[in-house]
Amino acid sequence: MLNEKIHRGSYGYIDYKKKNYGIKALVVALFMLAAAGVGYLIFGTFRNLIMVPTMVLVIPLAMMAASFFALVKFSSAPQNQYAMLKNFDEEGMLLSDLVIVDNRGKRFLLPFVVIGSGELLGFMPSPGNNKNIVSDHINILLKKRGVNMRLTIVEDFDVFTEKINGLQKPDAEKSNISLATETIINTCM
Repeated sequence: MLNEKIHRGSYGYIDYKKKNYGIKALVVALFMLAAAGVGYLIFGTFRNLIMVPTMVLVIPLAMMAASFFALVKFSSAPQNQYAMLKNFDEEGMLLSDLVIVDNRGKRFLLPFVVIGSGELLGFMPSPGNNKNIVSDHINILLKKRGVNMRLTIVEDFDVFTEKINGLQKPDAEKSNISLATETIINTCM
């Protein structure tokens, strides 16, 4: 799975990124430990030239570990929920696995957003007050970009599936749809 790239907004993105960052961070950490150990065995101290590349790898390791830990509390939606929405994905109307980052840096999971003709409908399980934070944040960004669409978030999956079944496929406003999609994707990790 590490060889096939899954893009932001596609189903499975969160699990893919967690696995990708976790494995890369582990490999880099093991390399650093091995290099430090070899340097110590050869020179009898950690103050040697072998430690230079080891110390240089600290920054990439920290970035990969930070990305991993930022995503660790989130996971992709259940496969059975995605299966019910797969036809919207095939028509280019579905965004999945969105970890929205607001202007304060707080992260929220928005598992699905369906793009209809003139509206966006999202699903966020048990959001509490987060539903309003996420929808307000995205709606402000959409308005700033001149997109005359609004995101509405639903808490119950059954209600969400009922509402999206009534959505019409977007066609005439293609530039508006791509701008809305781009805006939402750019707010995600």
